[in-house]
Amino acid sequence: RCELDQMEQQVHSWLREGAATRMVGKTVFNPRSSRSHAVVMLHLCWSQQTSAGSRLKHLPSSSTRETRVYLVDLAGSERAGMHALAPEQLKEGEHINLSLSALGRVVGALASGKCEHVPYRDSALTWLLKDAITGSSARVCMVAAVHPAHPVETASTLRYARQYSALQSTTGSFGSQLSSQVRDLQRRVDSLRHAFEKALAGDEHSIAWTRESLQGSVHCQPKANARQWFDSHPTLTWTPAHQSKAAVRGQRRDRSGIGYITKMEEGDDAGSRVCEVTFEGRHGRPPVVLWYPEVALEMVKPPSTLLEARNLAPDNGRGSF
Repeated sequence: RCELDQMEQQVHSWLREGAATRMVGKTVFNPRSSRSHAVVMLHLCWSQQTSAGSRLKHLPSSSTRETRVYLVDLAGSERAGMHALAPEQLKEGEHINLSLSALGRVVGALASGKCEHVPYRDSALTWLLKDAITGSSARVCMVAAVHPAHPVETASTLRYARQYSALQSTTGSFGSQLSSQVRDLQRRVDSLRHAFEKALAGDEHSIAWTRESLQGSVHCQPKANARQWFDSHPTLTWTPAHQSKAAVRGQRRDRSGIGYITKMEEGDDAGSRVCEVTFEGRHGRPPVVLWYPEVALEMVKPPSTLLEARNLAPDNGRGSF
């Protein structure tokens, strides 16, 4: 940790200290070959003056911002048995190649855009650099060291760098677009959910639907010729209460003309089967329960807009209604 006025001196000191502990050795390919990767992570934090809330605009406030800067020196890949001068160097080269391969798999999986699993945990290197590779505002510059006298190694290095370049062009250009699309979809979902809940509640002129009644409608009203079915029924009688419900049939001025079936009793035929229908009481009065022949009732279907909102709007963000 250091202050701003000491940052340059302190960072140089840390870099020299880290470089002094790094493993290097002479190989066939390089007199000072790196036998390990080096990763330097600088965590920068600073305060930024911002305007306060609307009621306290005259008082300044500050917010803390942060970023991370990674300085990474990757050890070069080595062909087994061609560069090592000792068994220890052969083992070191094996570990170097394994970590570089893991980094290549991570970059390749992200650059393809079709991966379901990104193998960050395959090596310590990829786990340390996870934020630098996939951060929403990450910026990366790779410098590849090549040598014209070694065309095979040069071509391999350039292919590796090109794969990393594909990652930047694929994810960086679409990141902001995807974020915008997600926000737009979320606003649409919230709007649909609000409209659906409002439609479920209904108003003084419409039915208050439920999710259960939308699955299979149980709301009904007397048919226009309901009385004639009472005249031919052996047990049921047409009453003033039945007449009041028939008088408001088709008029959505209040909910009292629409009932829902609460019980059904079987009969010998369709004309003799009867249903218990409960109507909502007017002006806070108790519900009215009446019996009807099944053939004297017609079902009331939910509005098509309500069914559409049920199919499109998710339930609390966890799935469809």
